[in-house]
Amino acid sequence: MDEKHEKQSSGMKVDDWLEKIAKKPSPKYSIFVFSSTLIWIINSYSTYVSVFAGILPDEGDFTCISDECSSFVNDKTNLSTVCKLLYVNKSLELGVDLKITPQRSSFAIDFEMFCDKEEKDHAAMKTLISSIYFAGSFVGLLTGGVLYDSVGRKVSFFFGNTIAITASVVGTFCHSYVLLIVIRFFQGYGNLLAETGVYVLSMELVPARYRNLMNGFTQSIWCIGYLIGSLLGYLITDWNYLFLSCALLQLVVSVPVFFLIESPRFYMIKGNKDAARATLETIARMNGSKLTAKDIHIEEDGHLEDKVATIQQLREFVSYPVMMKETGIQMFAWGLLSMSFYGFNFGWGSIIPNLYLGYVLAAVGETIAYILGGWLIAYKGRRLSMIVFFLGCITTFLLAIINVDLGKGWSLESIICLVSLSFVSAGYSGIYLFTSELAPTSHRGMIFALCSSAARLGSFLGPFILNNLRDLIGKGLSFGLLAVLAFFAFLGMLYLVDTHEKPIPDVPEDVDKRRSEYKLKFW
Repeated sequence: MDEKHEKQSSGMKVDDWLEKIAKKPSPKYSIFVFSSTLIWIINSYSTYVSVFAGILPDEGDFTCISDECSSFVNDKTNLSTVCKLLYVNKSLELGVDLKITPQRSSFAIDFEMFCDKEEKDHAAMKTLISSIYFAGSFVGLLTGGVLYDSVGRKVSFFFGNTIAITASVVGTFCHSYVLLIVIRFFQGYGNLLAETGVYVLSMELVPARYRNLMNGFTQSIWCIGYLIGSLLGYLITDWNYLFLSCALLQLVVSVPVFFLIESPRFYMIKGNKDAARATLETIARMNGSKLTAKDIHIEEDGHLEDKVATIQQLREFVSYPVMMKETGIQMFAWGLLSMSFYGFNFGWGSIIPNLYLGYVLAAVGETIAYILGGWLIAYKGRRLSMIVFFLGCITTFLLAIINVDLGKGWSLESIICLVSLSFVSAGYSGIYLFTSELAPTSHRGMIFALCSSAARLGSFLGPFILNNLRDLIGKGLSFGLLAVLAFFAFLGMLYLVDTHEKPIPDVPEDVDKRRSEYKLKFW
């Protein structure tokens, strides 16, 4: 870009300046921004670490210590039979007739949670250890709704990251069910507070044309977490050390964020134009431009600084019903997608014959979904893509109800669930991007926190609905419920405005204007 032409430019909004100075991002700047998404590896791994840490005993993990036991148990006896002998027929007593000699340690074994008893539903207690992560995430994102737009995206990351790492370290020394519940809560609290802050920040540091690429890359990094988690889960045989590996990995992938700059849009929210100009100067310098802060004149973004107060932000959802409706639809979509996503991903042990293979196949399926979904989002727009994704969800949810045994532990449900996960994953990727573009800058942190909090509620319920509840009501009702909810989400997408290659609104007034100029189209 010609330097003289650069210095004549003035009076542009932050997005326009980003488009100008990072039109062709340098390798240095690309690495600078994209490396911050590595933090999503730990988000994936820490979410599912409880699955690998809570492996149930299998055939060959039981050793008789009495003659009576030898007549019932051998190296081919499965867990279901052992549980029946211990707690239904009461023919044997653990520690007297039988002991567990597993190849790897597990909190399910340490806390004797591998069989349901009359007085305790251990399956639900085990699921709670996974799901409580999302209760912590919910609270963390409510915290983020206040912090992202008040102290900044980057400071919020450091706060959440420190809490998550500390919780994982404590997990190394955990020998109590209650303490493990607390650890998982704070893992979720810290991780989602941190990762959502980085996501918002990274999306605000790239020009509009690269947001879809940035979003897809972030989701692909999440899939790498599956592969790393499966590998570590297989290699590390002590469940406490799995939590330590979480802490160490999180420290490593957090390093790039230390060098990340704060969003110029956040500085505009705070009314700090000088800091916003300095940030844009840094971006310009990294992309080979000689622009200085004095050359950068930022147009007022609709008095963004007047929108910072949390109470004021909440009041404006009432004052601007279009923003409220759009946010409500997005919250519903986030909740459903998250419910389905985590329902599948916490259930591979029962859906697919091999737990580790389940996560590997999930990683492959999700990666393909992000690539193909990203292509559709880029060329056909956000709204149409989300419509297609939800139609795919409805279809696969209904097909998963059909019972067809394919042999060797596989069924039609196994295959359909992997396909369904691909539609859900593509939708999850799309809704992240869609929300970042639908929400005005003044309320983006708040709206992301609300939507992601709705997702955490769905995440908490998903494993119970698709794993525990289906044993009571049947998989037909479980998948049927998801299909009905997906249909309502599909209807919601018809209402939303497509944001493909459109300017991001700064304030709620811009959202009203965008809606008034929009002509409803299905395609």
